[in-house]
Amino acid sequence: MTPGGESHTISSATAVAEDIAGQVGDVDMEQRIAAILDDSDYPGAMLEILAETEREAIRNALEQRRKRKACGDDSNDGVPVDARTASIHLIVQLAGHCGVDQADIGKAVGLLDLVLSCLPKKEALRRLPAITVAVLRLVQALDGGSRRMHPLEYNSAEEALMQWLVDTGHVDPASQPDGANEKASKPEMAEHIAKTRMVAQERSVLELLQWRINVTSAEEWLRAFCARLGLITNVALKRSLDWVLEQSIFLATTMMLQATVVDLPPRELALGALCHGLISARLISVDLFRKAEKGDEWLYVFARSQPGFQLPQCALPIPTQRTIFQRLEASTDASAVELQRSLTGLLTHFAPKMCAQAIGHSTPGSMRLRA
Repeated sequence: MTPGGESHTISSATAVAEDIAGQVGDVDMEQRIAAILDDSDYPGAMLEILAETEREAIRNALEQRRKRKACGDDSNDGVPVDARTASIHLIVQLAGHCGVDQADIGKAVGLLDLVLSCLPKKEALRRLPAITVAVLRLVQALDGGSRRMHPLEYNSAEEALMQWLVDTGHVDPASQPDGANEKASKPEMAEHIAKTRMVAQERSVLELLQWRINVTSAEEWLRAFCARLGLITNVALKRSLDWVLEQSIFLATTMMLQATVVDLPPRELALGALCHGLISARLISVDLFRKAEKGDEWLYVFARSQPGFQLPQCALPIPTQRTIFQRLEASTDASAVELQRSLTGLLTHFAPKMCAQAIGHSTPGSMRLRA
């Protein structure tokens, strides 16, 4: 059973139904919702601004990919999954040493995906270690609250990843970037060389992304969406939303390893994970999200994400579900079609065996990428 699952939802279903039902037609409540939506301090307001910059960066990455295909370059079929995973693991390891939080790890992975999408496959692999360190350092610079490691520590991490790429045959030893094997006889000179190389790589990343590095993370969106939904349901769903948030962050973290931000942007991933969480908490029926043309195959894939491969049965009356769904649209500023599309997109990138095992046998809080 998913942690906090069935008994949690059933025990609170009657109270939630009564509270939500009491809000329908309540003029004061509708005015309160309108005021919340217009408030400049609305949770996640800054994310909406950053999202446009992020969309531009994704469009740029897709355009670069399209141009290479048009020129007959078929080598850009993406960095191999194991190489990307190794890069993410290095980001997590370094983040642990530097005190970088989970949301900023998501931002670093997002920048990583955007940069790699702008490069041909061979070049992306050759530069992967340096890019991995560069995106984390850029996120650290934006955040300002984490500790910077010594340049030689970053350099050592780069070398370890490069050695792995060589050992696994992803990179030809003879094609390593200029200066990758450059050594210095004195410690102070070695530090200078490492620092100079990192600064150059950071500038290269900035130029590739046209300085669009203010990206978001799925976790940030999820926290904002759940905070908004809690506000406009008059905290009727407080206990359930705490559970949904934890579960959704857990799923989004898992999906970060399955799909790039170019294929599944942070906001879309967050919307899909939130819908998944609400269905799993039995607050909304899966039928409200299923498109008729998707049929049983869609339901089968969704069931694969559940413990025991069983579809959740919603514990609330249909009118209450519809009200929650309307509140969900308002709190996410997403239409029913967009919510359906986001959930379908998440399921499209779903790795059934890995995710079902993780969701069914781990607590959401334990599904944190660890160093």
